[in-house]
Amino acid sequence: MQTSKTIVAVNKDADAPIFELADHGVVGDLFAVLPQLVDEIERRRS
Repeated sequence: MQTSKTIVAVNKDADAPIFELADHGVVGDLFAVLPQLVDEIERRRS
């Protein structure tokens, strides 16, 4: 992750340590958040 340009974290636990490193964080279930994120990315590419 040290060479990553952008780090996005998705975790159910708002206090998860990954949020300290992430540029963007989403508190939620990965399997609920990811499909919505993919849909939004595809919509913006069109």
